[in-house]
Amino acid sequence: MSTDGERGSSPLCAATAIKAAEASRTSSNRILQQLARNDPQSPLSSINAQSSSFGLPIRTGVDVAKLGTPKVASENVRQRLIKEAKSWPENPPCPPNTLNIRATITERTLPVISGNLRLYGLESTVADPHAFLREAQLHWDTVVRSTIIVDELLPQDLQEYLENLVKDCYRSAGGTRVRIDALIAFTNRILELNCICVVVPRSESPKGRVGIILGQNLVIDRPVYKSVPKAALLARGEIVDEAIRGDIFTEEYVDIDRVIVVSERDFPGSGEEVWHIRKSRLIAELHFNTRHCPESFICLQEVLQEQLHDILSGLNDNRTTWAYIGVGRDDGCQAGEYSPILYRPSIWQLQSFETVWLSKTPDRPSKSWDAASIRILTIGVFQHRHCKKTVVAMNTHLDDQGSKSRIEAAKIILERVFHFMTKADMSTAPSIFLAGDFNSEPDQEAYEAMTSEASPMCDLQYMIPEDQRYGDQNTFTGFGHERLPPKRIDFVFLNHQNPPGFSPNRASANEAQRWSVEGYGILANQFEDGIYCSDHRAVVGDLLLL
Repeated sequence: MSTDGERGSSPLCAATAIKAAEASRTSSNRILQQLARNDPQSPLSSINAQSSSFGLPIRTGVDVAKLGTPKVASENVRQRLIKEAKSWPENPPCPPNTLNIRATITERTLPVISGNLRLYGLESTVADPHAFLREAQLHWDTVVRSTIIVDELLPQDLQEYLENLVKDCYRSAGGTRVRIDALIAFTNRILELNCICVVVPRSESPKGRVGIILGQNLVIDRPVYKSVPKAALLARGEIVDEAIRGDIFTEEYVDIDRVIVVSERDFPGSGEEVWHIRKSRLIAELHFNTRHCPESFICLQEVLQEQLHDILSGLNDNRTTWAYIGVGRDDGCQAGEYSPILYRPSIWQLQSFETVWLSKTPDRPSKSWDAASIRILTIGVFQHRHCKKTVVAMNTHLDDQGSKSRIEAAKIILERVFHFMTKADMSTAPSIFLAGDFNSEPDQEAYEAMTSEASPMCDLQYMIPEDQRYGDQNTFTGFGHERLPPKRIDFVFLNHQNPPGFSPNRASANEAQRWSVEGYGILANQFEDGIYCSDHRAVVGDLLLL
């Protein structure tokens, strides 16, 4: 995707919620089709907790309207889920009336938890028919064996796709097994999970209800959690709304590979918080480090659209205005993670920008080789409004699992660097910087490709004496619970020499020196309160454009 002109922040579409009350097939299909298009005119409202006779919502500190989009499961997780689904028995996914017995006889109500879900066929990708359910209402039932969704809540194209699956092994008398990527808001944190769900007709749903039930297999039997009923909250003297069921705190979650991926935020030193708590710390860091340097660029990775909007809103004030370039990697628009570049339009004139997918088909959303996720390179060509110097800014995030995809991605990036350094309409080769999370340490494939003798790029860290570098050596820390060692995988690279074959009559020898490096540092990402603003430390370069 390429375009000219400047792009600023724009209001996000109003968040919509799926109505979990009983509805006809026609109206439900219409609702979900609008959700899949992210239609801001969708005539929906949040579920009324009183409308469900067997469920009440839990309290949560998460702003559900800004929950974000679930990450697509890695190829490894997807294959494990497929294997798990094939091993499931052929009988129906839950005993009849389980929900009615538990909710109305034992506990009167079930906890209702909000989440954003993406549903696929088990062997499908984002290119196949799928559903995105925003602010879905999920009933947490510790008796129902499987996670269940009634087919009336799915868009028509996905229903038809599932009915015509080539692989009949995912269908049984009890329903069709599908895959879910989910972000679920508990009282104290967001839980990100991947699981199997069974799509059932209303007749197979407990008491014939239309809705979503989180059951035991791969969901409720995985997290360590604590349930605090409303009665206990009232006994403590807390003021609790009548329409609240209570609290559910998560502590640890065991993924399908039996790895603990979550620990409760209140554990000493865990440090991970929900976005609406972390964002003020991150915005303050960005603002403090750019307030006296109007020429600053900010390159971010793993940014969802809602987070990008929050960051821009936090940076923009009466004295300065920031804009950005970049797209969501999943659809080239708003879906999935961005690798945006932020800049001040009053200082830099945007000449053009493009998104390159790091795959065999770089002109469209795609992934190749052994990549677990879609990966992109964001490129912007900027001209300084006063001195008229041009700089090419690049930002990327390489795959965390595929070694082959990282080395191939590095080759694609270098091809784009060479393209700009030999571009016919530039009288001299431009100054280029590349920032990003490479998921590659200095002795690994992508870094070695970026800094090889054939590459015109140089690691900014080594362009300044060691005793003048500020901060830590490592850039990745995690949030404190991953049990992973810190490592240096985030870099800023600068072009420092002419590429092979560069015509000597296009630039004099002294123009090969394009940058004067004034400073290099790695900033802290955790302070006395123990909260990490990010699981990576920011890499900062102070540069003079020659």
